[in-house]
Amino acid sequence: METVLVLDTSKVQNYLVNKDFSLLVDHKNEILQSIYDNHKFLIRDEIEEDLNYRQIIPYCLLKYGGRYVLFERLKKQSEVRLHSKLSLGAGGHINNQDDANEPSKIIENCIKRELDEEILVNYDMTKDITYVGVINDALSEVSMSHLGLLFEINLRDDNFQVREKNKMVAQWVTAEDIKSKYELLENWSKITFDQHINITK
Repeated sequence: METVLVLDTSKVQNYLVNKDFSLLVDHKNEILQSIYDNHKFLIRDEIEEDLNYRQIIPYCLLKYGGRYVLFERLKKQSEVRLHSKLSLGAGGHINNQDDANEPSKIIENCIKRELDEEILVNYDMTKDITYVGVINDALSEVSMSHLGLLFEINLRDDNFQVREKNKMVAQWVTAEDIKSKYELLENWSKITFDQHINITK
């Protein structure tokens, strides 16, 4: 059974008030520290729709120069809600295999694993990683039980390779390209574009 890292919603509820479709920046460090201090691993199937917990998802925006990696999840991909949707984020659930004695290493381990699993980007290929903020989408039934940790990862070059080509395709795009495909983006990517890319480009 898959276990995933979760946080009691009560630990961060105060930060989420009136932030139903938002990238939380002002209190991002407090939320991250709460994850470090209060996380637990629970069986995913048992808490998938339990709003008492938030499943924590590192969501990695890959950048080189002025371009970003844009993913399209194909129908063979396991997350049905993302089929034929465009996404700006690589990442996934934090599993117990990512656990570490030092809490801050747990998220780093997940990022390393997810990058290798999805697009064969070795951690050594990263130039720098910036923790941008926390994605909260309370307007989507699925996302209500999740929080995204948005990281912007600058790569040393623009070479990458999708591992599972039957499940996902990816390409480099500019901010203008993303804008032209905006309606095809999944919600977390819309938040990322509106509240990060579009104000920092």
